[in-house]
Parts: sequence; C-alpha cells; structure tokens
Amino acid sequence: MESKAIPVVLSCDKNYALPMYVTFLSILKNREKETEYQFYFLIQPEVDNIYRETMDACLAEEGMPAAEWIDMGHAYEEAYVHVRHLSYAAYYRLRLASLLREQEKCIYLDVDICVCRDLTPLYETELGDDYIAGVKAAGYYYPESKVRKQLDMLQIEAFDRYINSGVMLMNLKKIREDGLEQKFEQLVENKFTSEDQDVLNCACYPHIKILEPKYNLMTKYPVADMGGYDEEKCLQICYDRESWRAAVEDPVIIHFADFRKPWLYLEQAFADRWWGFFDFGISRMRQQVTDVSAVLIDFYKFTQYRHAVKEGDLREESKKRRERYEARIQKIRDEKSELNEKLQRTYAEKSEINAKLKKTYGEKSEINAKLQQTYDEKAERGKQIRALTKELQAEKKKTEKQELKIAEYKEKSKKLESRLKKREKKYDELFVMYKKLEKRSIVCWVKKLIRKIRGK
Repeated sequence: MESKAIPVVLSCDKNYALPMYVTFLSILKNREKETEYQFYFLIQPEVDNIYRETMDACLAEEGMPAAEWIDMGHAYEEAYVHVRHLSYAAYYRLRLASLLREQEKCIYLDVDICVCRDLTPLYETELGDDYIAGVKAAGYYYPESKVRKQLDMLQIEAFDRYINSGVMLMNLKKIREDGLEQKFEQLVENKFTSEDQDVLNCACYPHIKILEPKYNLMTKYPVADMGGYDEEKCLQICYDRESWRAAVEDPVIIHFADFRKPWLYLEQAFADRWWGFFDFGISRMRQQVTDVSAVLIDFYKFTQYRHAVKEGDLREESKKRRERYEARIQKIRDEKSELNEKLQRTYAEKSEINAKLKKTYGEKSEINAKLQQTYDEKAERGKQIRALTKELQAEKKKTEKQELKIAEYKEKSKKLESRLKKREKKYDELFVMYKKLEKRSIVCWVKKLIRKIRGK
C-alpha cells in the first residue's frame, strides 16, 4: 500500500547536526494531527549517534514512520564552497532523485530553518512539468549589475525564476525522467559562487515554479515590519506587498539564510522561536542521554569557531578595506602632486600667454589704428566716388541731351541732304534743258529761268 506520508529531506555535516535537530522538532511540533512525514536525513559519518537515537525516539512517540538515515560518506568533500558559513553537505540535495527512487516528489529544507505551520499545503502544490518550486532569492534581483553578473555566469535566458534553494519542493520523478542529475554533476565543476543553488537554478531553468514568500521568509531581509519592504528595492521587485505582509505576519517557514544565525546573533529576528525549539530539544535529548554536555560543548565550539571565522573575515575585510583606502589616499596624493606640477606648468604657460596677449593687444591697437585710418580713407574715397558718380550722372545726362541734339541734327541733315539731292536733280534736269535751249539759242530765257530757280 502506497504511503501517504510527506517526504521531508534534511542534510547536514557534524557541525550542523544540532540545528538539524531543532529544525526537525519545529516540523513535528507544528504539524496537523492527521499529517504524517517520512523523514530522510542525509548525513556525514561523523554525526553523533545521539541525534539518530533521539530523533527516532521522537518519531516513534508521534506514531510517525521511521526515518531513513542516509550516510553520504565523503561525497562532495572536494566541491567548491564560496560562502564561508555554508557546508559542502548542501550539495547532497543534488542526488535526491536517485537516493529517493520510491518517491515522486519531496520537500527539501535547510537546517537553519524553523517550520511554523503544517507543510501539507506546500507539498500539495502542483508542479506539472517543473523540476523544482521555491521562493525567489530577492537579493539576487537588484541591483542590475548583480543580475547581469548572474546571467553571464549561469548562461540562462532571463533572470526571472531564480530561487533560494534552502526550501524546495522537488519533482523527483521529472528529474529522473529527464536525466537531470548528470547535468547537476557537470555543473558542480563550474564552481559557481552560490554553490548548489546556482547549479539547481541553472540546470532547472525555466522549469521552476515560484512560491509565495511565506514558504521561505529569509531573515537576511528586514522582516520586523512592512517598513523594510518599502526600503528594499529587491523585495518590491520579487514580491507584491500583500504576499510579503502575509509572510511577515504569519510565516510558514522562517529561514535564517545568511551568516546571522540565531545561535550566533541573539538579536536576530525570530531568534526566540529557534531558541524555544532548542530548549525543548535539549530537554527531549536528556530523556535519551543523561549527560548532553558533550553535544553542547561540540556545538559551542562550532559556534565559537564560526564567530572566530566571522571576526577573522571582518578583520581581514577591514584590513583589505584599510589597504584599499590607503592605496586610494596615496593615489590621490600622487594625483595631487601631479596636479600641482601641472598647475605650476599651467601658471608658467599662463604668464607666457599673458605676455603674448599683451603684445597681441598692442599689435591689435596698432591694427585698429590702421583700420581706423583705412576706414577714414575709405569714407573719403566714398565721398569722392559719390561726387564723381554725381558728376558722371550729370555728364551722362548732358551727353544724352547732346546725343538727342545730334540725333536731331542728323535728322535735319538727312532732310537737307534729301532736299539738296532733289534740287541737284532738278538742277541736272534744268542743266540738260539749258544745254538743249542753248543749242536752240534760247540762252537768255534759260539764264533767266536759272536765276529764278536759284532765287528760290
């Protein structure tokens, strides 16, 4: 008969065994009466057996199916871990499809988590053809430069479905069918800066379902009130106001997602919830083992080590920052010295330029004087030209009048010539007549006639 228990997977190394125990207890304490969970714990061999004994006893008391403890040996010990507060055990989730062959899907949870509600609604989320479902990792969506960097690294088409891998609903059947585990293993070699989270988002894109933020309320963001939503651009990009309000006021899962863990920073938001489950867990553990000091000492050493690492990181970062500032100051000083030298050269060049300008102004004054003289001469020539033009126009008018008179004289001359020609013609005719008359001895009459004609 098929089990109706909801598969829930947690993984840890020896240092995170106690936080895993606290997460486990929060799941049990907040389940509905009819809800059953099938737990799978992916662990290192070094994890103390006291946790297995205590957690198995808790499940037996609750009437829950026995947990499956899967020893991961030294898997992924050589895998790249960029973020200091993470463990390489986070890579274990990449093999769940083959480790849980009897399951079609499962809920995976990080162990820095408190579960505040029953997980049935999360498990019943329809996945369809999506490989995984999760809540958007808001800090990766802003600023734009960070988005471009992630796109370049992951080589995906768009940055619109990138989720936090600390809380996932995984479609194990679909992952097996499409042979996605092989792709996971190949991508591990890329040494992504966000480790397994980048691997999952890269391999599964775009078949990733986005969940409401209440299923993974990350305390790395301001979760005290709605004022944080108005201040954080990344939250506004990823979640609408009402879904964020629902998450802050009534979260299903609280995730202490960055280095500010509740066991390191007591003032962290919702830290009191984690410590409540911690107190209950230690009390419950004492029922199995009278002396739990070894567990507490180991965890104390781990927390102190984390503090030391963080302080070392802070000192190193402070040192690097100081070195950067000193380098910048020295660079500024060098640039200032260089600028002073340039200023001195500029002042010298300015003095030389001023001298040239003074000389130029003198030459300009001289040129202006010559120009003024030229303007005066031009004005005088203009007057002369205007006078000559006036005289020329008058002479032209006079000439035109003379030409008119000449034309009249020519006309009269033509008329006179015409008359003269007519008279000469008459004279010639008379002369011929005279010759004839002379021959006829009428000379007197002709002479008289000629005199008469000439008298005209």
